[in-house]
Amino acid sequence: MITSEQIKNEWKEDNGWYQNPETKLWLTIGDEATIGNWARIGNRATIGNWATIGNRATIGDRATIGDRATVISIFGKHIGTLVINPDEVLIRIGCEIHSQELWGLNGSKLAKQYRETEWWEQTGKHILALLINEAKLFQSKKG
Repeated sequence: MITSEQIKNEWKEDNGWYQNPETKLWLTIGDEATIGNWARIGNRATIGNWATIGNRATIGDRATIGDRATVISIFGKHIGTLVINPDEVLIRIGCEIHSQELWGLNGSKLAKQYRETEWWEQTGKHILALLINEAKLFQSKKG
């Protein structure tokens, strides 16, 4: 784990942007934020005050993670992640990104399309339920 304080003290700074010495990608980061081990932060991402990025989470290029946000990823055969946008929270499982409602309606159909029906029935539905719960918690805190 690395903190925003460590980043601001140790990484190259240019006009409020900090360059990761390993990846050479740039980010801005607020106060009291933390980034978990092996997290992948895209180029020109913005991380707000008191935000927490979980271990192995993936944040895309130019993504904005707001103040006090928490980003999690679930690892298994397929990665499950919350994709937090200003106006909605989407769920990514594998390479598919959809709203909570569309996952509920089409999860089995998508699994069949990828020949993953057995995985979906045994594991995927449980990952989806956890991510839907986390999305609801995030949205209730937001406001």
